[in-house]
Amino acid sequence: MQLDKGLFVEIKTNGKELVIPADWLSFSINDSIHSIYNSFDSSILDRSGKISEVLLTTPGNIFSIKFGKEYDMENIVEGSFVINDDKMASPDEGSKVYGGKVDLFGYHEWFNLQQESSASFKTKASSVANTLTNSYPWKGKNITSTQETKAWFQGLRTPARFIQEIVTPKSFSNSLTPFFAFINNKNEFNFLDYSTMFTGSAKNFYYSPGASENLDPSTLIHGISRWSESLKKAKMTKKKMSYRITDSGELEKLELNSNDFYKKPPSDIYLVSNQEGRGPTNHITTVYGRAGESISDMSYNEVNEMRESFFRERFIILLSFDPSLVAGKTINIYLYLPTDTNDSYSVRFSGKYLVEASSHIWSGETKSAMTKLVISRKYNSSIPDDFQLKRIFK
Repeated sequence: MQLDKGLFVEIKTNGKELVIPADWLSFSINDSIHSIYNSFDSSILDRSGKISEVLLTTPGNIFSIKFGKEYDMENIVEGSFVINDDKMASPDEGSKVYGGKVDLFGYHEWFNLQQESSASFKTKASSVANTLTNSYPWKGKNITSTQETKAWFQGLRTPARFIQEIVTPKSFSNSLTPFFAFINNKNEFNFLDYSTMFTGSAKNFYYSPGASENLDPSTLIHGISRWSESLKKAKMTKKKMSYRITDSGELEKLELNSNDFYKKPPSDIYLVSNQEGRGPTNHITTVYGRAGESISDMSYNEVNEMRESFFRERFIILLSFDPSLVAGKTINIYLYLPTDTNDSYSVRFSGKYLVEASSHIWSGETKSAMTKLVISRKYNSSIPDDFQLKRIFK
């Protein structure tokens, strides 16, 4: 389907191309490093009711989509999605047929191609993720190798559930950053740690209202909104903890900072009493072990306990359509900040961010394409070392 401004979209339903006017169709393709499946949202204007009548919008159907720029076929958004839900609005007033706008939602088709099964592995986490995703014809796979060999038991789960619920939370990199498992909007499977993602190459984008005439239009940020999570969610509070010394029976007490975890088990059992010294905690963890044992199981807890702290500073930004930007990539943003003496960019908020989530959108109503990103980072590297935020989130 030919779109305006050198754009194209190809949509097939169960292998057959969907041919409708471009202004009858709106859609977005969405991914996130926090969700193993990417998704497809669409609105189709079906005035006659014929598209629905021939079952094209029925849940269970497969929509395959390719969306990009005609002059850049290396960077296109693509994937196949199984329709999970469809909704039709009430018919237009005065209409003589049951037709109208049909809203569709679907997950990546791998969601529908798996079976629950039990299996055991004795290998690295990255090898487990690679093995369990081999049956699907991905456009590519990006997997960071993990170091430690462990025993894994799948326990009557689909491969995706096993990777997301068991393998990913128990994995961490040599740089002590957590792993994320997700399908991006290029139809690639990813099992990557935060450090690998954040150190990737980055494009530059600028927010310069009134000072953008000398900038490439494709690098402009058209809309931006700051989004900050509370410090409580990032566990900045101190944590009180007790443990029983098995030889003497005495109860020892500890007070830990939020970036501490159970470095080495000195006893049979830890008892986390509370986080702030008042009442029961909503984070109760029991850890068994004796002094001198391997602390590898403690390390993944320590790393994943601070997972939220990697996303302390967030922005939602709106860009011109750029299919190269998907979850797991990085960008540099520069926010215009005029001063009394010259024009410059904000030191506080400018810099490198991880693309946490992306949505590539076509609006049939406006006949335009855009890219919406959620971008984030732990903190600005220019924050002085003695600031509380940086000392806690080291």
